[in-house]
Amino acid sequence: YEDDKGRQYKAVSPDKVFAAVCLARELRVPIIRGIQNIAVINGKASIFGDLLLAIAMRDANYLKRKEEEIGERGKSTWGYRCTIWRRDTEEPIVYEFTMEDAATAGLTSKKGPWQQYPKRMLQMRARMTAIRDAFPEALSGFMPTEELRDMDANRAPASTSDELNERFRGVTVSQAPAIEIE
Repeated sequence: YEDDKGRQYKAVSPDKVFAAVCLARELRVPIIRGIQNIAVINGKASIFGDLLLAIAMRDANYLKRKEEEIGERGKSTWGYRCTIWRRDTEEPIVYEFTMEDAATAGLTSKKGPWQQYPKRMLQMRARMTAIRDAFPEALSGFMPTEELRDMDANRAPASTSDELNERFRGVTVSQAPAIEIE
C-alpha cells in the first residue's frame, strides 16, 4: 500500500501476524514486541537476533556472554567467537563462525549485509548459534530470522505454510484464545 507521502509499504498477511502473536505468547514476549521481532519465512516462524538475545538474557540460568573477534581480517579464519555461561552448567557454550564457514554456506557471495557488514554478520551468526545451543528450552526450537533468510529456497525448513494452514484451518480470530496485553 501507499501512504499519504507516496511511500510504498508491503502489507503483512493476517496469518503471519497471527503466527507472530502466537509465538510471542508462547515465548512470554509482549505482543507488540513479538509482532515487530518475529517473522514467518518459508512457512516457519522465526525470531530476529535482538529478541533472541533478550530471551536468553532474561532466562534464570543466563550468567554472562563474551564475544570476540578471532583470526586475521581478510583471511578465511577471520570470524567471531561467542561464549555463553549458564548458572547450571560447569562448561561454557562456545561457538565460532568464520569467513570460511560463511563461504561454505554460500553467504559471502550474496549481495546485502554479508558484503556490506561482514564483521557484524560474523558476530551475529556466532551469537545466534551459541544462544540456540545454550538456551534450547527458552527458545522452543525457533530459528533466527537472519538464518532462515540465508537458507536457499531448496533447503526450506520442515514446517511449511501448508502445515501451518492445516494446523490453524477453521480457526477464526473470534475463536482464538483471549490474549492479555502486557
